[in-house]
Amino acid sequence: RVFNDVEMTRGGRFYGGFWTSIPKEARQSIVVDGKRMVELDYSGLHPTILYNEKGLIAPADPYTAILDKLGLKDKPIQIPQDPKRKFSRRDSMKVAFNTMINAPEHMKGIPNGMYLGLLGKTFTQVEAAVMEVFQPIAEHFYNDTGSRLQKIDSDIAQEVLLHFAQHPDGPVPCLPVHDS
Repeated sequence: RVFNDVEMTRGGRFYGGFWTSIPKEARQSIVVDGKRMVELDYSGLHPTILYNEKGLIAPADPYTAILDKLGLKDKPIQIPQDPKRKFSRRDSMKVAFNTMINAPEHMKGIPNGMYLGLLGKTFTQVEAAVMEVFQPIAEHFYNDTGSRLQKIDSDIAQEVLLHFAQHPDGPVPCLPVHDS
């Protein structure tokens, strides 16, 4: 696990395995003891944690909710520098949310990986939509809440790994990929 502080209260995600640096599609081809790996990805985990901490229900798909607020539909974005890369407008909203939740202070520039020129929106417009959609948890933007959330999701991942390592029918191999 890689922590963001010496007290091990922030961060803590699992990094280092070869499988974390290969494309998601390739990870589906990994076989251990004759069994193919299955990847479970919990979409919108960080917004869901923040809503749950307040006793509220998070939007079903938090990143699509931002698109809806902007009047955009999800569709693939063709990235001129890397035409083979799969990216969508929803992915761009996820970048905006995660940047805002991880930033220690208000940003001076546009987050990398948003491809705003391909969205037809300014970052100011996207930021306002994020703040409106996530108004119940807006106090968590621009104060480094993300590393605290990474600690929570890494603790969950550790519990899952330990559960399957101690499975009554014998150890079940698990390969952690950040929060999935």
